[in-house]
Amino acid sequence: MSGSAAEGIAQRLSRHHYDVVAEPEGFIVDEADGPLRAGERDRARAWGAALV
Repeated sequence: MSGSAAEGIAQRLSRHHYDVVAEPEGFIVDEADGPLRAGERDRARAWGAALV
């Protein structure tokens, strides 16, 4: 199975009245339950840092 969960999660958060403050971003994992692929942790940190 492949695909990004980010969009679906953002939609669910919106339906529960959470404010989605940025476009959803997906991060690549090697298996369905992780771990993150090499370099993805740094990319996730950079994405999060750009939000503040």
